[in-house]
Order: sequence, then C-alpha cells, then structure tokens
Amino acid sequence: MVDKNIIPPHLPLPQILFLAAYFNDTGMLLHIKEQHPQIYKLRHHYPLAQGHTFHLKYLTLFNKIIWFDNDWRNDLKPFVRRMRQRVQRMIKFWIDEGEGDFLSQPFTYNKYHEYFVCDDPNDPELADQLLFEPISEYVKKGFREIDLRLYNRVECFDFEQVEKLLKQGADPTVPIENLPFTDIFSAVEMEESFLATVEIVPQFKNFEQNGYPSTFNIIRMFGDLLGLAAYTEMYRLISRYLKT
Repeated sequence: MVDKNIIPPHLPLPQILFLAAYFNDTGMLLHIKEQHPQIYKLRHHYPLAQGHTFHLKYLTLFNKIIWFDNDWRNDLKPFVRRMRQRVQRMIKFWIDEGEGDFLSQPFTYNKYHEYFVCDDPNDPELADQLLFEPISEYVKKGFREIDLRLYNRVECFDFEQVEKLLKQGADPTVPIENLPFTDIFSAVEMEESFLATVEIVPQFKNFEQNGYPSTFNIIRMFGDLLGLAAYTEMYRLISRYLKT
C-alpha cells in the first residue's frame, strides 16, 4: 500500500498534488499541505486545459461513487474494499479541512463534457439530433419522441431532464438501430464497464503495487475518473426506472 510521505523525485510537485488526490494518498496530501503550502493552494483551482480549473476534492467524490458501487465482480471485491478504505480516509481529510460540502452536493458532470464521452448540453444543434440525424427523422420511422428525447438527454448527462422523461414513461431499452445493444441503457452500461475494467482498475492496481507512475496524462486520467463516475450515476438513475 502506498501511503509514504516521500516526494517522488521524478515528478513536479503540482502533478504529485493531483495524483495524491486522484489515488487517495492521504499521507502525501498531508505532507504537501505541511511542507509545500503554496503548492497545496492549487487544490482549489487545479489547471486542466483550455482555461478550465477544478477543485481536487471532487476527485474524492468520483472515487466514492466508483468504489462504493455494488456491482463489482467477486474477484475484484478484496481490491475494492482496500480502495474504499483509502477513500474513507480521504473523505475524513477533506472534512477536517472544512471542505466536506461536496458530499451533499450534486456534481454537474457535463460542465466538463470535453473530457469524457458526453455531448455539449449547450449546443442547440445537438438538442434536436440523435447520432447526427434529426430526431424528427427517427419519429418518421415510428419511434416515440419521448424515447428519442431520453436518448438525447442521456448523451449530454442532463440528469434532471433524464429523470423527468423517465418519470413520464420514456423507455431507455428501445434500440434505435437494427442492431443489438443500440438502446441508451446498453450504451451507458458498456461505457461504464469499459472505463472501469480497461482504464480505472488497472491505474489503481498499478499505483497500489508500484506507487506514483513515471509517465501519465493528467487530462486523460481526469476524464477517465470523471467519466466513470458520471456513467455510474447515470446507470444507477436509469436502473431505478427499468420495467421488471
């Protein structure tokens, strides 16, 4: 387990700050706070790309959503339990810092739509399209508009509208092409599974075994964690309305 207050010599301090929050390394975060307070201040507005900034405490929120999900495979559960312990320590850290408000506030994932598979919620052209084709064309093919609107709103992670449409009877299991798994629920489920098994679990296993990586892409890592949390939450929301 990596919880060493030793600054990796091959990494700049701002990157270590990000990685410590990302991997729930409370010991390293405390070390930076105490020994490098100017770097620690970056937690409030960590720079991403295109002028975007991000409070690193939300990485803990994403971790909480991901690791405390109940759908992990049995063979991964011992690993997941260890990750949960790390997340719990990190949550306590933020609470002690007086920054635990993120635990009770919904996160607006689509604010960072450029970083994961998410349509721009503010693009007026996309609001009436489905897979680059006008929604009206799908209506002509016999699809219900409410099901198409649901698909559209899920793709841009508009949780409020998604739940509203689900309550009105929209069906997330309607295939929109003559192929299996082309319904929006399957699309969410497959992306969630991909991010978990191909991206996030290998990253965290490598950190647990080898410590801080020597090569990495912070923007991609941010998108992976953000994306998996977003897809996990969307999967949970849609699942509540599936017909049994």
